[in-house]
Amino acid sequence: MQICYSNSFLLDLPQEMILDILSFLDAFNLICVSQSCKILHSLAQICWKGLCARAFQIDDQLLREKRDENIDWKRYYFWKQTILNETLSWNTYNPLNVPCARMAHTSVPYGNSIIYINGQETQTKRFSDIHIYDTEKNVFIKPIVKGKVPSFARHTSVVIGSKVYTFGGFDGFQTFYDLAVFDIQTSEWNYPKVKGTPPIPRTNHTATVIGNKMYIYGGNYTPMPDGDYTVLGDLHVLDVTTMTWTEPHITGPTPGRRTAHTMKAIGTKIYLFGGGLWEPKPTNRWIAKYNDVFVLDTLKMHWTMLNAKMSVCSFPISFTIEHFIFFFGGQSANSEQLTNGLFYFDTVNHTINEAKSNSRPKPLDLGTASVIGNKAYIFAGSSGAPINDMVSLSFERSKPSLKSNQMDITF
Repeated sequence: MQICYSNSFLLDLPQEMILDILSFLDAFNLICVSQSCKILHSLAQICWKGLCARAFQIDDQLLREKRDENIDWKRYYFWKQTILNETLSWNTYNPLNVPCARMAHTSVPYGNSIIYINGQETQTKRFSDIHIYDTEKNVFIKPIVKGKVPSFARHTSVVIGSKVYTFGGFDGFQTFYDLAVFDIQTSEWNYPKVKGTPPIPRTNHTATVIGNKMYIYGGNYTPMPDGDYTVLGDLHVLDVTTMTWTEPHITGPTPGRRTAHTMKAIGTKIYLFGGGLWEPKPTNRWIAKYNDVFVLDTLKMHWTMLNAKMSVCSFPISFTIEHFIFFFGGQSANSEQLTNGLFYFDTVNHTINEAKSNSRPKPLDLGTASVIGNKAYIFAGSSGAPINDMVSLSFERSKPSLKSNQMDITF
């Protein structure tokens, strides 16, 4: 179908009518229109939201909720098309100087590198080392580290500026850690003085970062030497500008006590997934598994439970690409099985779907993922036993193409 207008004729129409005309266009023709002049470029940008709503069945209530989130709807459209229509590519690496097999470590991206911190091989063999992976040279470097080096696993790490803030972790014997900071530029560990009331030291919790604030949630703690195993359900915030801990007042239905969960931040929202309740004695098993999803609005400090459901519950390997949170592996929510599924949560329309990919790596949990450029690098973890494999997923955003069923608009 071909529709021809002259610029002058179209631009003489009221803007509401122009928008109504543009609302019938597909992605390719919307881009063509936006390139014709500044006025139509501005009006075309308004239409991407409606195009996304139609293409991906986003209901009006969700669209209203997203009004203040400053979403680039055009960008979202093509990333969503990539994930829906492309087969994501797994790649295997054989880096130089690869660290020994481990699990329950952490990783953070920094420039073109990824910093890996500690981890464990067994319940009592925990590491106190840092390895830096250069993604361009495909080599691991072990820096000379200054300061008192902690020996822990099952901690959390976030990077803010040029520092890695770790919290929690256990040495496998008797020591639980709280806050420790690794300065990337000086390769030095330190234990800063803090204000406020610090959280209880813990393991198997989760952490994420928004701006200059680190958020931690849940986990478990056992007072040594013979205390009772305790699962936690608290949220704490560290402002690294003032080095102050707070436990904010929060409204809404909270996720409650849980361990082995994960959470990621996008914009000013924090999304928390899965986890469960573990009972070490006398059963040594999960007594509850969760496949739920919660979102915390950090501007209102309000929790909301979403309708989406996970197929995995504990220790999934997660990472974010644009408005999408991906999960690889983890323990099944319905059995004791270790999985190798690849799923993604769409933070715009609040749905969870399986992503298409080529031959997947072996089932895995307790590993890490960090995103550099258009690749998510997954390293180590447990596949029945600790491993030191390195794989990546590559993402290339879709570009518009002309199809036979598209309308062709000429100005």
